[in-house]
Amino acid sequence: MKKEEGSIIIPMVIVILSIILAIGIGISGTLVKQLSEMQVVENSVIAFYGATTSIEMTLLNREDPEYQEGEIIYGPDDPVNFFTQECTQEGYDYCITGTGIYRHSRRSLRVRY
Repeated sequence: MKKEEGSIIIPMVIVILSIILAIGIGISGTLVKQLSEMQVVENSVIAFYGATTSIEMTLLNREDPEYQEGEIIYGPDDPVNFFTQECTQEGYDYCITGTGIYRHSRRSLRVRY
């Protein structure tokens, strides 16, 4: 009788450990995916920062806006490129579009006044 009980315990332990391992792998896969998505959001926010910077630099001289192009260094040798361009919008004197680019994220912002 004891020999039969011992032969059932080992397969049950293997099954239980396999289930625990599968749960651990599933959770770690989800965490890796979430971290990747957080990095994309961070890049997007930094690109938006570049867009707002370009608009602010252009609006420093509202009467005769000069359209800006340049880069901001974010971190060690990690540039945020930005530029502004004129856009047409009926009913407004000026329309400016500012665009910020950081890594693979590109965000634009339009100001009409």
